Amino acid sequence: PQGALQDLVASSINNRPIDNMGRLNLVKYLIWIPWILLIALLFIFSGGISAIDPLYHTDHGVSTASLFTLAIYYIIITAVFLIAAVLGRRGACHSVCHMAVFQIIGRKIRNLLHLPALHMKPSAELCNGCQRCSRECPMSLEVTAMVKSGRVEHSECILCGTCADCCPKHAVSYAFGRN
Repeated sequence: PQGALQDLVASSINNRPIDNMGRLNLVKYLIWIPWILLIALLFIFSGGISAIDPLYHTDHGVSTASLFTLAIYYIIITAVFLIAAVLGRRGACHSVCHMAVFQIIGRKIRNLLHLPALHMKPSAELCNGCQRCSRECPMSLEVTAMVKSGRVEHSECILCGTCADCCPKHAVSYAFGRN
């Protein structure tokens, strides 16, 4: 829901690409470390996992166990909205999303171990350099440069396929296997 909300903000309020290498990019790591430590400590102090209920107190897709949890939900939605409105395209993903760190670590492990996975496959010879894929990328990545280099690989890529969909020459496509 947060990504969709940010895409809505980009289409109607602020579609400015965000700088992927800016200092705000580090904030998500600073948020992730205490978050992971808190989860580990909660597991340790609670005595481990005795049951898993992924739909715990969920009714109609939003946890409504209490007004307090509903208020937290709307506070998070408002914060994501404001961050995207101020920073630009997928601003919350780039700056404060603790889940992005899991994706980045997973991709680095996959690349290190050369594991097969879904990825974007470039065809550099088909690319005419129109830059449409870079302009349309919701994560503000330089897709054209990656296609020309023969490897569409970036830790922030969410594999949405926008680059493949918008390319008039079909220079980017989905593939499964080793990158």
